[in-house]
Amino acid sequence: MVVPIVRALGRIAAALTLLGCEAAPHGVASADQARRDFSSAAFCPMDRVDAERVSPMPPAPPAIAGDPERMDMWREKFEGHVDPRARQTIAVSGCGEKTRYTCWDWIGDEPGRRGRRRRVYVGTSCLEANK
Repeated sequence: MVVPIVRALGRIAAALTLLGCEAAPHGVASADQARRDFSSAAFCPMDRVDAERVSPMPPAPPAIAGDPERMDMWREKFEGHVDPRARQTIAVSGCGEKTRYTCWDWIGDEPGRRGRRRRVYVGTSCLEANK
């Protein structure tokens, strides 16, 4: 009687652990990885490193760039169309230095119930883009 209960509790604990891993927001994980990489490369403590995702936006035409209200509309258009699953550019700064990283989230498929597959977050990889 005790053995089936222990097995069931083990499965529940494993499922809850996987849920915790899967729930990590991808963009946050990329920014954190870029912060860790920068901190290590620049010998800068993590609490002094800031990171934010940069939206890839083409340069605005001169008529739009010269008008602040139109430029705000231009930014809103491109910031609203960022695909969270795509390659991300992260601007990182700290200790008087700054750089950009290009990051990818590694997503995998895991077998699920009834032959279905589900996507799980595996990790993040970042490369320094430029200074």
